[in-house]
Amino acid sequence: AVCSSLCALHAMAEKWSSDEETGDEGQSNETGEESESGLIASNIRMFKRNPQLMKVLFLAGFQQGNCNLAATFVFSNLRVQYWGEQMSEYQSIASILISAVAVIFGGPFGRFSDAVDRRIAVGLFAAGTFLPGWTLQIFGETASGLWLSTVAQIIGSFGLTSNVMFTMATDVTNSADRELM
Repeated sequence: AVCSSLCALHAMAEKWSSDEETGDEGQSNETGEESESGLIASNIRMFKRNPQLMKVLFLAGFQQGNCNLAATFVFSNLRVQYWGEQMSEYQSIASILISAVAVIFGGPFGRFSDAVDRRIAVGLFAAGTFLPGWTLQIFGETASGLWLSTVAQIIGSFGLTSNVMFTMATDVTNSADRELM
């Protein structure tokens, strides 16, 4: 399925590049906006010029999707099961602590990501966001596993305000293409 999707995307890109050669691509409509196919074609061309950008965007989406999936389908059920009536209270306290850690460590983590290879900072950021899920896998879906995962979520929130993924995307994009992002 992935291969057929990629083949279809490649065929669409070929069609749009042939439209560009004939002058049909990017025509303005009555409102002065570029046509939808022109925007898609220009994005595909941008990804061809910046192949690392596609990797960064894919990994950022993969990371967020996996973290949100666990939060939605695993952690929420465990909170209901083990925290019950106090679920809102405990999650509010955890959210306050997550925000505090993110704000306190966002600046230092941003400076750290500027000082080292950005891939190291992205790896640490990803490890921090995956930490609650890993903790739950190690300690199991128990009350203590939930509490330890919540502590891991608080500790792992150090890079939430640093925009390290956006900075990594900017690093791998040609300067001429940055205004398109």
